Amino acid sequence: MYIISSFQKWYKDTRKKVVEVKIDGASVIAHEEKDKIGNQPEHVQKAATASMFAFGLTSSSALECMSPKFLSYHNLINMSNNTVIRSSAIDILKAISALLVIFIHTGFPGFAGTYVVAISRMAVPIFLLISGYFFPAMLVNGKVLPYMRKLCMLSLGAMIFYAFVFQVNIEETFTLYRLKKLIVMSLPFAGDHLWYLFSLLNVLVLLWFSEKIGIRHYLYYLIFILLLANYFLSFYPEFWRYRNFLFTSLPYFLIGAYIRERNLTFRLSLKSFISVLIVELILMYIELLVYEYYNFQVVRDHYLMTFVMSLTVFIYTINCSYNKENFLSILGRKYSAYIYIFHMFILFCWSKYLVGVLNGSVIVVYFKPFIVYVMTFFVLYIAFDIFNRFSLFIKSKTRCD
Repeated sequence: MYIISSFQKWYKDTRKKVVEVKIDGASVIAHEEKDKIGNQPEHVQKAATASMFAFGLTSSSALECMSPKFLSYHNLINMSNNTVIRSSAIDILKAISALLVIFIHTGFPGFAGTYVVAISRMAVPIFLLISGYFFPAMLVNGKVLPYMRKLCMLSLGAMIFYAFVFQVNIEETFTLYRLKKLIVMSLPFAGDHLWYLFSLLNVLVLLWFSEKIGIRHYLYYLIFILLLANYFLSFYPEFWRYRNFLFTSLPYFLIGAYIRERNLTFRLSLKSFISVLIVELILMYIELLVYEYYNFQVVRDHYLMTFVMSLTVFIYTINCSYNKENFLSILGRKYSAYIYIFHMFILFCWSKYLVGVLNGSVIVVYFKPFIVYVMTFFVLYIAFDIFNRFSLFIKSKTRCD
């Protein structure tokens, strides 16, 4: 308590002062009290911003940030720019979520298979929570529009790719009606799983525009209403009623952004997290039994426990202290989005060329999601390697010319 009281006193005494710090390339700043930091030289502004951002926290959070791993130069620069420090735990979660998406599209036989798919439904909400969590930093740093352009090109390119793979009839598919469904319901012309990309694009456009006119923060009041509508609409077999940007992507994205903007922290030990998750898995099983007993729609995109489980996993991950780079974190950072996009191509090739060779084995039936995951990764790894080599070759030829 003495340490916390001392810190609070120090904070009150120094929060309006520029504290002497050292930054690479900047001279030492003397202790001076200014009414406005904006009138000071640029390197002084950076020092003041870093100091106020690093210590403008609750006492417990500030003491935690004083540990050596948080006080590196790189991390302080990230703090001063209002960016989210890259977390290996989040990247690992992305890698696992990409695998869960493949579980949804392959599944297992029987009620057990339905249960596994129901659990895996938290994958897309987790992706949306992560995207929303990084959104405030993107907004501050002016990276929203570049990201929207990149996402638009990726979404359209993937849709054209699947239109070619599935040999879509252009005259029958590319109609004004389908265009309206693409815009409003996030239903692409080809590659139904790409709805996530288009819905995310719609969410970004909506939030960017609402920020421009100053009403973005009012959208947080819609979260509960949208999630409730999502759940009740999931009782209908027409999945496009709720699997769109409005009733799925927007509320989860807003939750992630809200947690980041309010700097909300929920401490869960590993033991508590596992205990809570086991209880949620049991409740998910009970939920499925209730739907089956009352002849409700059992197979759906969203369950009651989908929200609870995805939020639990996400909250534990963002507060996890694990930050070591490993294979899974690299895979999640570099490949998770592309695994999401192109695993359906691998499944298509499987059904066309390998169905007679592999599907007879019981082992293959239960390990199919893992096999597809690994196959997709290797195809992407080879494709990226070829692309990088070709790019280097083109650059070298250009320099020579």
